[in-house]
Amino acid sequence: MKNLVWLLFFPGFLCNLNPLRINPDSLVTWNGSCVVIPCQINQYMGALLSNISLLWYHQPFYDTNQSDYLGHLLYYIFTISGMYGTQVQSSPASRLEFVGNLQDNLETKDCSLKISQVRMEDNGIYGVKLFASYNRPVQLNKWFLNATINVAESPPDPKMDLNPKDIQEGWIRVTCFVPYHCPAEPLRLTISGLEKTRLSSQETTISNGMIQTVVNLEMTWEDHGKSLVCSLEEQNGLEISKSTMQLYVKYAPKDVRVIASPGMTIRAGETLSLECTRSSSNPEVYQYLWYKDDQLMFEWLKLKKIEFETEGDQHSGAYRCEAKNSVGSEKSEELRIDVQYAPRDVWLIASPGTSIHEGERLSLKCMLKSSTPEVSEYLWYKDDQVMDEWKNFKKIEFEAETDQHSGIYRCEAKNSFGTQKSEELVIDVQSHLHYSSSLPTSGYQRTTESGGPQSSPASPSTTKSVSSCDGRTLWEEFSFLRELPNQAGKPRTQFIHSCKELTSAVIHLTEKFRKALLQIRERTRPVPNEIKKQ
Repeated sequence: MKNLVWLLFFPGFLCNLNPLRINPDSLVTWNGSCVVIPCQINQYMGALLSNISLLWYHQPFYDTNQSDYLGHLLYYIFTISGMYGTQVQSSPASRLEFVGNLQDNLETKDCSLKISQVRMEDNGIYGVKLFASYNRPVQLNKWFLNATINVAESPPDPKMDLNPKDIQEGWIRVTCFVPYHCPAEPLRLTISGLEKTRLSSQETTISNGMIQTVVNLEMTWEDHGKSLVCSLEEQNGLEISKSTMQLYVKYAPKDVRVIASPGMTIRAGETLSLECTRSSSNPEVYQYLWYKDDQLMFEWLKLKKIEFETEGDQHSGAYRCEAKNSVGSEKSEELRIDVQYAPRDVWLIASPGTSIHEGERLSLKCMLKSSTPEVSEYLWYKDDQVMDEWKNFKKIEFEAETDQHSGIYRCEAKNSFGTQKSEELVIDVQSHLHYSSSLPTSGYQRTTESGGPQSSPASPSTTKSVSSCDGRTLWEEFSFLRELPNQAGKPRTQFIHSCKELTSAVIHLTEKFRKALLQIRERTRPVPNEIKKQ
């Protein structure tokens, strides 16, 4: 029976029947710290164990001659009728402490051993031997189980774990932990390195051979590259060890902008350069998109920088770009490009037309296709002479008079980038001049041979066309003036006129000159038969 009982302890052989349990069975501690080997005694075959004796060994071994486990005995604990008895074999005794509870009525009994002020020589294997009876108190059974303690010269650095591990903007869970097997002498872990306003409250816990602290952290893109620090401290705040983790935060491109060179205002014909920039991006941008007046420009797809020669309204407008990476994208604000140029396609409009009658109202308007910036000045020309009185008027209006307003007109539009003139526009003001063979106007009086006044008001029946005077052409009508001898002190006057086209010089004779002409005509024309008959 003795041999059968010890077979239960060989590795892999009915190990589930061993009431002893050590978990974890590999412990980490460091020089000067403490360690508790967590040991439990469970029921065996469904029965409570009684009359328990425990022996703790350092570096145990199995002696085949004695068919028993032996080693350097550290601690011996036994119970007699529920009373404890202990025998400490190690020196100094103050470094060992039984921290368990072996009362008979406990279904699970605690057989843990604490070692304080750990030394490097404490490294190694520890074994516990259990003597106990069940069902039949007269028969004792024995079991054995071991554990390993690894003693380091200095405390281990805490480790940190992130959830999720792929950090993006938003909330993450940060866990800092370090192996620790001495809950009787608690330590604490503290996470620092970021603003406290974005850290949730921290609480350190010790369980299952691990001391850990957990915080929730709101990450922003500005946290990329910063460091989190986890510190292992004593209760008085003295730092024992620490570890640092550099944060790798993924985020979409930030502060995307369009940079224009040489500027947002440019002269037509100059080369414009537009570059899509961002202040930061993680990972890097892999695609750029361009928009003009909210329309996607496919020809500039994936280009970070674009250049083109500006032409005018075709390239003026609102530009924006969009930068993309594997996390997301961001669009820039609109940048308005103003391509400026001199006025284009200037022309004149005459209303009601280019051929009008004397006395009609003529309207001339200077038109143009486009101008950037707006036209700042208009100039007017008549027969290549600048009309200063019409300066800066886009539209002029006046009552047409034959010789004064007939002629060749042009307008010129100016802005800060240049000027352009319209084509010539010929305005022909046609005369309404009519007169009678006796009197040119109503109310005109002349003296006859008898000296009496005579009034000959004009009437439709006596009115002659300007192209005929008593059956003669105007050339014949005024040809006598060419034949008059020069008067003393008076120059000789000549008139040349075509009956087909009346020039403006004849239409606007002054009243005085017209009267003089009529007086000369009266003295030289033959007396009508009806007068002669008188």
